[in-house]
Amino acid sequence: MAEDIKEQNKHQDLISVIIPVYNGEKFLRDCLDSVTGQTYKDLQIILIDDGSKDQSGAICDEYASKDPRIEVLHCENGGQAEARNRGLKLAKGEWIGFVDDDDVIEPDMYEVLIRNAKANDVLISGCSTLTVYEDGRQYNAFEDMTSGIRSGKDLILDIFYYNKNRYGALWNKIYHNSLKDLLIFPAGCQLEDYLVAVRVYLKAGKIFFEQKPMYHWIQWSSSQSHRGFHEGLLTAFTVCDEMIKWMNDNTEDKDLIGGAYHYKFVTMTGVLRMMWNSDARSRIKDYLGDALRSYKTAVKYKAVSGKLYKARLRCVKWQLLKTGK
Repeated sequence: MAEDIKEQNKHQDLISVIIPVYNGEKFLRDCLDSVTGQTYKDLQIILIDDGSKDQSGAICDEYASKDPRIEVLHCENGGQAEARNRGLKLAKGEWIGFVDDDDVIEPDMYEVLIRNAKANDVLISGCSTLTVYEDGRQYNAFEDMTSGIRSGKDLILDIFYYNKNRYGALWNKIYHNSLKDLLIFPAGCQLEDYLVAVRVYLKAGKIFFEQKPMYHWIQWSSSQSHRGFHEGLLTAFTVCDEMIKWMNDNTEDKDLIGGAYHYKFVTMTGVLRMMWNSDARSRIKDYLGDALRSYKTAVKYKAVSGKLYKARLRCVKWQLLKTGK
């Protein structure tokens, strides 16, 4: 019993930082330097080498040989979600954070996040994100925000109504390990961050956000997010269904339930729009029925917006025009 208490106290202020790594030799050193150089030193840095084919695995081992806080797991490629899940199994800290291998963080990010978490008695502590483009341009979607506590509901609705897409990402925050079971990622899906975010925001109830942008989200031109239509995008529909199920099972708040249907409809029409401009145009009809049912349910819950009606007009066009090529 005494040993258990001793072990628990040992990890009381520890932050487990999970970094999935895949073919990141071009930018991995900058990422790891920014994490190992944190002013907050009580870190467990978990590097999941997800079957990299370049020198990323060797770079991970090199850094681990120099810093005892770093643990490396080399495994077969399973995708980012599975890599994060593997990292969660190794996490020992009271707090958990995520960093992508092509991003960098400010030197005091974790010091500020854990200080805010403790001072405000919250289970999630986050900060603004600075979007950095290859050509040097920068954008802070949080510039109109002030530091303070936000309700979980507000953040979920921000996601559901596509309000600048500010709160769906997981990497600019730390999470108390009591939320660990809700941080499990669905493997092989688009929008997996958003599903996990919705779960933990609802459970936590409140989140403290720091206005200072301390996470730098680097936008590379080769990023998957810049691709056109591909089959993987269809997995977003399954994630949307999971969000709807989660809301129906865990809250009676009609704003949140209706918002989930709004999110599904707008998301589906976004994917179908890319499908319209691809060789897969003829398959749009296979998904229109499901999309329109989501639209009708959103309207029933009064979950309406300009985006919803604009997306509905697209569906009318697709219904009127021939979808075959």
